[in-house]
Amino acid sequence: MNLSSQCKRSYSLLLTAALLLTALFPAVNFGGGQAYAAGTALAESPAAVPDAATVQLATYSDQDFKLRVLHTNDTHGHLEYVAKRISAIKSERTGNSILLDAGDVFSGTLYFTKFEGLADLEFMNYIGYDAMTFGNHEFDKGLPALKTFMDGASFPFVSANIDFTTKNSELAGLYHNETGLIGDPGTPAKNGNIYPTVIKDVYDEKVGIIGLTTEETVGLSSPGDTITFENYKTSAEKAVSMLQAKGINKIIALSHLGYNIDQQLAVEVPAIDIIVGGHTHTKLDVPVEVPHGSTGDTTLIVQTGEYGQNLGELDVSFNTGGQLTSFSGRLLDIAKYAEDTEAKSMLAPYDAQLEAVRQTVVGNTYTDLYTHRMIDGKSVRVVRQEETPIGNLIADSINSKSTELVSKLLSPSELSSIKGFVAIQNGGGIRAPINQGDITLGEVLTTLPFNNSLVALKVTGKEIISSLENGVSGLEADQGRFPQVSGMRYTFDSAKQPEIVDPASNAVKQEGKRIVSVEIKQPDGSYAPVDPEGYYILSTNSFMAGGGDFYRALAGAKADGRYYELYVPDYEVFNEYLGKIGQVNIGLEGRITNLKGAAASPAPGSGGGTVTAPTPTPSASPAPTPSASGVPAQVTTLTPEDLTQRLAALPAGSSELVIPITASAGGAEVVLPGSALIQQAAATPELVLTFDTGLASYSLPLSVLNGTAITTQLGTGDFTVTVAIKPADAATTAGVNQAAAKQGSLTLAAPVIQFSVTAKAGNRSVPVNRFGSKYVERTIQAGRSLDNKTATGVVYDPDTGALSFVPSVFTTNADGTAKVTIKRASNSYYTVVESSKTFGDLTGHWAKSSIDLLASKLIANGNDTGAFSPSKAVTRAEFAALITRALGLEAVDGTADFTDVSPSKWYAGAIRTASAAGLISGYPNGSFHPDSPITRQEIAAILSKATKHTGTSLPGQMETLGIFKDSSAIAVWSRKSAAEMAAAGIIQGTPDGFFAPGQTATRAEAAVMLEKTLKVLKFIN
Repeated sequence: MNLSSQCKRSYSLLLTAALLLTALFPAVNFGGGQAYAAGTALAESPAAVPDAATVQLATYSDQDFKLRVLHTNDTHGHLEYVAKRISAIKSERTGNSILLDAGDVFSGTLYFTKFEGLADLEFMNYIGYDAMTFGNHEFDKGLPALKTFMDGASFPFVSANIDFTTKNSELAGLYHNETGLIGDPGTPAKNGNIYPTVIKDVYDEKVGIIGLTTEETVGLSSPGDTITFENYKTSAEKAVSMLQAKGINKIIALSHLGYNIDQQLAVEVPAIDIIVGGHTHTKLDVPVEVPHGSTGDTTLIVQTGEYGQNLGELDVSFNTGGQLTSFSGRLLDIAKYAEDTEAKSMLAPYDAQLEAVRQTVVGNTYTDLYTHRMIDGKSVRVVRQEETPIGNLIADSINSKSTELVSKLLSPSELSSIKGFVAIQNGGGIRAPINQGDITLGEVLTTLPFNNSLVALKVTGKEIISSLENGVSGLEADQGRFPQVSGMRYTFDSAKQPEIVDPASNAVKQEGKRIVSVEIKQPDGSYAPVDPEGYYILSTNSFMAGGGDFYRALAGAKADGRYYELYVPDYEVFNEYLGKIGQVNIGLEGRITNLKGAAASPAPGSGGGTVTAPTPTPSASPAPTPSASGVPAQVTTLTPEDLTQRLAALPAGSSELVIPITASAGGAEVVLPGSALIQQAAATPELVLTFDTGLASYSLPLSVLNGTAITTQLGTGDFTVTVAIKPADAATTAGVNQAAAKQGSLTLAAPVIQFSVTAKAGNRSVPVNRFGSKYVERTIQAGRSLDNKTATGVVYDPDTGALSFVPSVFTTNADGTAKVTIKRASNSYYTVVESSKTFGDLTGHWAKSSIDLLASKLIANGNDTGAFSPSKAVTRAEFAALITRALGLEAVDGTADFTDVSPSKWYAGAIRTASAAGLISGYPNGSFHPDSPITRQEIAAILSKATKHTGTSLPGQMETLGIFKDSSAIAVWSRKSAAEMAAAGIIQGTPDGFFAPGQTATRAEAAVMLEKTLKVLKFIN
């Protein structure tokens, strides 16, 4: 840079430069958090400069100094290309060349996973890099790993905006606050050491180099707290002054700030002649010029893209005053070069070691992480059409990592404006299943083979809905865009009109109408309707963020600068998540529901979780059904003002509002303002409204109200919600009595009450009676004393005419009568029965009391002869039936998910229901082995899933297993579950101190474990 021009800069010239910047800068591939943070609006691309054509900037002389800069950036461990890159460098290097790297050698492939940059370093040393600056990913493994890399380097590092010394970091001894002289025989810059600036002598001309690293490294990587990242502009000015003080007038900035910040740097520090950039993976096919007004000076910006796919080549000329007089630049596609023989032989030993690395076990899954399943006798690729455990797991890994990183990048005020973190993984990106058992790194790479990087976007709720609409519109053609999700749940109807996009123009030819509702998961685990105008962080892979699979809304957010390039490969994100969560124990959680044209209960695959199941299509409201007395219910109507006033009087910290209501002989109905409930649910999703008639009560968690779905199905947001507590009509009561007599002389101990919730608008209504795995409480006053060991709450199913156990707890009122609290995830007819059952073969048996208790509560059954056979092994089918009864799960209709479970078998329904709730899984070949005995560790895993299904997470440290002599024999996939069960006292060891994980459990042991589980969950007294 011409020094006299530099000294004469004025404010007016800076303003001129800024105006020219706005007019001339190309908006090329903005990247990283900086793009969004800067918020700079850049203009249209300038006229393209032909590759390798020379551009004259000032008066040219044959005496001008000619310099060639060869450069790389963001290679990210991609040594699969290195032999060609070495060949390209050898081919293009001349005597006047400098070879530079702008950072992010670390992270991205197995080469880095195994060798932590040392393999890359061997090639960098071999070809002779002159200098490198640090990228954010150089800090991914902390300072010790970076120091090991630096200790082996045959070149210095330049870094002007990182303070390594104040806090005495591990790299402090390598830092020199001076200018290093590359190749100087007297006082050379030490290899592997750090300098804010270095000088390279090229044919007796001095070229200064400074290094800069993004300040967002603190949030994007793991640099620790002993180094500090300082302001890039201030640091650059200081470094340039150091060089100018030594008479240097040709200055190169090795920048890992990102292209958009490089553009600002060029204007802010115009003494920099060339910016060799990185971080944003921007592919600049030709150098970008930043002219500096009337001075005639120019700064050039270059960047090669990513992964070493291109070698940057920049030829420049400087006059004696240090002013750029001409340049030509291009990117060299290394794929066009032959492999360098020496480099290829150097790479071979590393490749051989990676074959062994691929066999490394990185996790274990109890669940079969399938991509296909059998439907009507055919193997169907369901990962592209429905929720799958593997889709849930991968989406969760994306959401977890993005939340961790983006939360560090956003300011507190920005973070407070974000209404949720969600993730989408396209089903087409999941290329292979992972079978039950150990997970190898090779399997991970086969499942996620594309090496897409992680991208977070700031999107509106409307853009989320648009993205999902696109995603569910390719089912018929088995397209890969189907959205597997995390942090949200959605309902769609594949029978409705899909979105149709012209693949040539990317224009929408037909609007999609398949998305019914979208809800966002809240910090407390509840769900709230998506706010179309609110902002969310949506994370996905780089393919989708760029508009792949027709995700136009995501591409639009990226084009708008609302995104953060996190540059972590998807397979690394998944691999890290496997290590974080331990044994994989994931199933279907109701994140995705397909109505398939009939909006009733969830389809058999929608699973458990916390999903609010879709409700039927609205119909004309039927006339009220008279109660047994023929008297209509007493109606209480609460206005929005009433509700607001009651909530205002709620004591601080309370999450339950109890509203006494009056009931007639026909029961009670409470009519509530729908919009007020939905607004309140969004503000305080943990709030529960309890309506108490004195004889019965119903507790409505506001989190179960799916406002979006209700509004969509009623066609309006102006609706009411009616909670009804009514005595059963005469026909239903008669049915209950018949069922009680048929099922073993059960005695009714309380009235039969129908509990229901209905949303209404005009003459249309939508029942809201199924709540996924959210257990809703209702109470019934028995009117007399009851023994909680021989009495139980039950649900009556009018379709089957059967009574079934429901979780129920008995308390005694002041007058000695019993109040029964019933917990279940759906509404129906409920009552209380008494039953005292035992079996003839239990006399003197150690588990008699537990078995009698479960039998009296309609959970445990005997065989055809009336015996229980307590010492007989319990089968997988029998335990599936026991757990579904014990949790009071509503039966799921449909066909079995397993090839060896015949629909005609007694256990088919129980297995189907347990599978849909994510409590059980089969084998990789699609079988379940229903008649095989179940082991103690298998029971531990199922009970762990069962507690989580109910919303209860049991503590369990691995140290707990130390009390068992055979703890090492517990399978990896069951260890966490076994620890939880042992800590809770649900599963105890044998008398001689063994867990006996592989030992078959007996029917008696299963009964005892279930009793303890129910008590821990407070599902029984």
